[in-house]
Amino acid sequence: MKSLLLLILFSPLITFSQISFKGVIVDSQNNPIQFASISINQTANGTYTNEKGIFYFDSIQPTDTLKISCIGYESRSILVKNLSDTILLQEIAIEIGEVVIKSEYTRELIGCLKNKDRGNDGGINGYIVGIQINNISSSYLESIEYYIKKPKTLAPNLFFLHLYKLGPNNKQSPILSQRISIPTNEKGWVKIDLSKQFIKVEDSIFIAFETVPNPEYFKNVKEVPIVNMSEYDAAIIGWSKLKQVTDVKLRAGSYATGWHTWSYDDFAGLGYHIPMIRATVRY
Repeated sequence: MKSLLLLILFSPLITFSQISFKGVIVDSQNNPIQFASISINQTANGTYTNEKGIFYFDSIQPTDTLKISCIGYESRSILVKNLSDTILLQEIAIEIGEVVIKSEYTRELIGCLKNKDRGNDGGINGYIVGIQINNISSSYLESIEYYIKKPKTLAPNLFFLHLYKLGPNNKQSPILSQRISIPTNEKGWVKIDLSKQFIKVEDSIFIAFETVPNPEYFKNVKEVPIVNMSEYDAAIIGWSKLKQVTDVKLRAGSYATGWHTWSYDDFAGLGYHIPMIRATVRY
């Protein structure tokens, strides 16, 4: 009987503590603030103002605290019992860090960076030579250059350009194979522009030039054959011996009679110039 009496006595207090509330949030110019966030007691419970800055709670306690926030305004925390129908938020200045827009890429030259008076003299028809470049940062290949010292023939220099990506254990994945015809009067660094092909490179790549002795074959072949570089992996000359770049290696093989393994002395003894190949990447 006493428990029932106590319940009856306290019921009006419980009912009285739950209230509804309708308010509007405005700025210093009395303009409504749309989509401001109102949370109860810093929990996920709450609501947002509508397009007229109005918000509404069906049931809320006078002892609750509302946190009102919106981007560009100072947040406020107010007890429900102290709320007025109109709530003012003050604007704050938002500092935006400096944004620098660059019209140019960062470019880096990789591969054979020094000219030691070496290069193809136009007389190595039937051979394929190339360089392996390691430790490349993720970038895009913009161009490849091949150094030609001096031509020995009146015919254009005809090449198949091969580009490979190197994975674990030097596993080779072809990226590009295409015809390259360099006019006979060209000498020095001859550049092949690849900027419009958006070739992404990273870690290690292998660039090879295959000299084509037969102009008719060069002209009529429908698809440039992919060369299996693993067939002459043993034909590697470390550029460190030439006091060049330690991240570059040279390979050489015979187009006509099969691949040969040549030491540096053997290769130089044949009267050939060490080919110079380099590339430009952009970040």
